[in-house]
Amino acid sequence: MKSNRFHKQLCAFLVTAACMPQAHADAKKMWVQGSWVNIRQSADMNAKVIDHLSTNTPVFLIAQKDKSCEISWGISGHGYIPCKFLADQVLVFADVATENSSPEKAKNYSPTRAFWIAPSMRGLFNAGKYFQENLLKPEQLNLENGSVQDRPEPQRPPKLIRYSVPEFEAMKEMMNKGVIAPVVAFAPLFSCEQMQEAKRRQVGSSKDEFTRSSNDWSAPDAEKYPYSYIYAHDCLVPEIPKLSLPKIKVSYFKDVQKVLPGNTQIEEISAKFGIVERGSVTGSPRWALDYDTYRYTGAWDIGSYTLTLDKPVYEHVIGRTGLVAVYRWLPGIDEEPFGPSASCEEGLRNQRNGKELLSGYPKVKDALLWFQSATPLSFRTAKINSRAYLAPARSLKEGEEQRGIKKVVVYEVDLDGDGIADFVQWDMWGEPEISGPSPLLTLRQIFININGVWHPFERDSYGECT
Repeated sequence: MKSNRFHKQLCAFLVTAACMPQAHADAKKMWVQGSWVNIRQSADMNAKVIDHLSTNTPVFLIAQKDKSCEISWGISGHGYIPCKFLADQVLVFADVATENSSPEKAKNYSPTRAFWIAPSMRGLFNAGKYFQENLLKPEQLNLENGSVQDRPEPQRPPKLIRYSVPEFEAMKEMMNKGVIAPVVAFAPLFSCEQMQEAKRRQVGSSKDEFTRSSNDWSAPDAEKYPYSYIYAHDCLVPEIPKLSLPKIKVSYFKDVQKVLPGNTQIEEISAKFGIVERGSVTGSPRWALDYDTYRYTGAWDIGSYTLTLDKPVYEHVIGRTGLVAVYRWLPGIDEEPFGPSASCEEGLRNQRNGKELLSGYPKVKDALLWFQSATPLSFRTAKINSRAYLAPARSLKEGEEQRGIKKVVVYEVDLDGDGIADFVQWDMWGEPEISGPSPLLTLRQIFININGVWHPFERDSYGECT
């Protein structure tokens, strides 16, 4: 029964012929709308529960009696479901997975339904947080959410109350057996033109409005991809107007699904490269010190979690001298859901992952940029051209310093030797926000040529600690 239940859960998000419900004469095709709905043996709402169906499971409506609907699904499934949990169309993932949206859309937020539509570790944690906020008694929830200070006098944190939730156990079981993270949760790679058009719609089309340095616009369709952070970059540097990306033609990269930035997170790798991810619970929730306040960490009864991919990926490292190395690595992370944030590493944040150098590739110690692919590319060398641009001086008031970007070093990388740039990297030097007057490499922006069009590919910024 357990194996059959998992097959039906799997069918909720894998559309295959073997999973499609069997039609009855005059039966109407519908979809389950609840997140984990009891299926009963008869129309009596107190009848024995024989199974559960999750969001967007396709079924056939055979008959309706009062508030109970007789349905069939899968190969031989048959039972009764409350009619209120059926609809004649599927739920859209972004509609139920987006928490911070307009008030009208926010009412549709349902992390449990989002998980069943598109299972993932992120979805599992969000569902755990939902159970935490909705299953505890109000007094216990208030107790756990109360302030527990470390200073001036430490207080004893209250006991965390957790218990087994069948739906959450089924979610954890599905993740343990393995899923491919949902590609619908992660944004595609937008082009410079798409970014500029999004900015033009949001801040205006006049030259002064468009070229000014502004953070009050967002990437196109950002609300459709709730698990993505999309850096809005219009491929311009206001401090250096003459800086622009070179004109290009189609070169090596032709498919946005074949290449990912060097610091792509594990679930996006799973989604974009189609690699199965598997997760397991490794610890229970705990109280942790976050700055000067204790708070609980975890997602319901998950305190720590390990996620791994079934297949390795390949990190391609391009050195400043033009050497290209390929390192094989198997993505895996240990996560503490909603854990403490009291940590800081100063400097540029992006880190390489690969350790196992493939045979026949040169060692690269002076890495310029790196990217991921599902298979190793054959290049051992690349052609690199570099040049620098200085920000023009401007009139300053007495005592005022010229802030912002002061210099940009441009690297053009021709990976396949056809004379057309495949990557451009902008290393931007300027004043840090807190420390310094010494100029630092404060921002690094990488662009990729896909099908003859520039796309913002990756960003790395200088972080400061106080």
